[in-house]
Amino acid sequence: MFNLFYLIDFNKKYIKNMLSILYIQKWDIRHGKFKR
Repeated sequence: MFNLFYLIDFNKKYIKNMLSILYIQKWDIRHGKFKR
């Protein structure tokens, strides 16, 4: 049986990473910079 709290914590970190990546991509497009 897996630990539910561990799963929730992992999901929060994953979502935060996804949001930060999206935010960085938006910032790059707005400022005319394309990281790749």
